[in-house]
Amino acid sequence: LIIPIVNLFLLSFPLTSFFCSQLSSSLHPHPLFQDLSPSSFNDTLALTDHPHHLWCTGVLNLNGTSLGGQFPVHLASLAPTLEQLHLEGNFLQGSMPTEIGLFTRLESLSLEGNLLTGSLPTELGLCTRLRSLTLGKNELSGELPSELGQLFSLRTVSLDGNRFTGTVPSDLCDWKDRGVAYTGDFCPQSTSNLGCIEPGCLQ
Repeated sequence: LIIPIVNLFLLSFPLTSFFCSQLSSSLHPHPLFQDLSPSSFNDTLALTDHPHHLWCTGVLNLNGTSLGGQFPVHLASLAPTLEQLHLEGNFLQGSMPTEIGLFTRLESLSLEGNLLTGSLPTELGLCTRLRSLTLGKNELSGELPSELGQLFSLRTVSLDGNRFTGTVPSDLCDWKDRGVAYTGDFCPQSTSNLGCIEPGCLQ
């Protein structure tokens, strides 16, 4: 009878912190609560079998688990508590959905090494707690959205290995002053070319 009661209360967000602290003391340091990236998770639907980990740690690590198809939009149901989302080294395709803006508690987003295409959604600027943004080695294109300038908590940004074009928006000019460590395919000597970004104020 205890398990159903705990599951019921975990669905109530205001009570999550209390019950997570209770679960943490009894379940840690089980490996499941340190990293959720075993090879058996080939389908993100399997995540529903482990709600305690997702609600209580705020970390979802599915790096290198051969995930394919479109970005799993249904993960937006985890947005109220998710702080780290790691989906590196998979086979995710298509564009990054606008629902990414729902993840307002995210501090780390890692999508490097997938097959993502299209431009970055402006809604990414709503994730104002982001400290690390890793999007390298995809097929992303278009101009960088000026909304990235709203991410004042950023410390590291990886954009290299994509097909971004255009000039760095003026809204990102303070990256250098704030000590943001950034990488990208910047055009040499500000020469515009297909698949590179004119550094503009970041040169």
